[in-house]
Amino acid sequence: MLAVDEIVVIRTVIGICFLVFTAKLLAGICQKYKVPGIVGEVLAGMIFGPYALGGMLFFFGDPILRVEDPVVLSFVQIGGIIVLFLAGLHLSFADFLHGGIQSFIIGAIDVTVSFAVGVYLSLMLGYSWTVALIVSSALAVTGIAIVMRILEELDLMHEGVWGFEESRMIVNVAVIDTILGLAILSVVTSVTLGGEVLPVYMTILKVVQISAIGIVIFVFSSIIVPRLVAKANIWEIKGTVETGAIAICFGLAFFTAYVGLSTILGAFIAGVTVAGSRVLVKAKGFIESLNLLFGTVFFAMMGANINPQVFLQLDYLVLFSFLAMAILIKI
Repeated sequence: MLAVDEIVVIRTVIGICFLVFTAKLLAGICQKYKVPGIVGEVLAGMIFGPYALGGMLFFFGDPILRVEDPVVLSFVQIGGIIVLFLAGLHLSFADFLHGGIQSFIIGAIDVTVSFAVGVYLSLMLGYSWTVALIVSSALAVTGIAIVMRILEELDLMHEGVWGFEESRMIVNVAVIDTILGLAILSVVTSVTLGGEVLPVYMTILKVVQISAIGIVIFVFSSIIVPRLVAKANIWEIKGTVETGAIAICFGLAFFTAYVGLSTILGAFIAGVTVAGSRVLVKAKGFIESLNLLFGTVFFAMMGANINPQVFLQLDYLVLFSFLAMAILIKI
């Protein structure tokens, strides 16, 4: 007889296996027709998620895939960290500095304008201040994981290829967007969930403070981590470099979460810092292998959280208004 906990774990693993297989299959089909593979992975999540086929397949009385399952959530969290760590490995700190002040100016303008226009449009459409703040925060943050994934699939993240300079600038801006966007999101969360209403000057101060923390972590990590990795490389024991790199990844992910930022931002910073060391090739090969499983789960579960029936209840005028605004602002 299997214990209840064993049944839950086995059921979850079976569900994830089906999800990963479907995601890779649809990703391959999408890439064949020049569509980014990530689209196929998200679609696989929608099709095989708990609100569609995944909710019809049962194992020991329960659906084989549930988005609220702690084991699934652990896979998703690890997947997000791995995806962003691998993304960071494509960009050294020197590459980031190359964008310099241009990246910061573009990123700051992007976040500010996205947030302001989002609030204005939400209020114009009759939504409350709370809804307007939440929607605007979502519009202000750039999905750096998706940006990096698409640039990789287009083979634009390798130095020397056509479009590399532009791709590097896009990534630099996405990093600034993420730091500033998360700072705004933390303020909005305190307002909408905690009921804390801050004066304008305090709000600006808090955004600046959180942004400064993220940038300081970025700079210091880029100085310290390559030295630590170099020392680990002295030990010629198989797996030392790879395990050291993954330890740095999860360590920085935890630290950034601890100071109020995102785990995936910490993972990206870890990737950038390791990219500046001499062990990049070993670390990258190891992380790419992990990404085949965890990265696919991360993107597929994005789709699994979407209930397709919701699309029958949407106000499409509102949807396309926000969609058009988001595209125009990014351009």
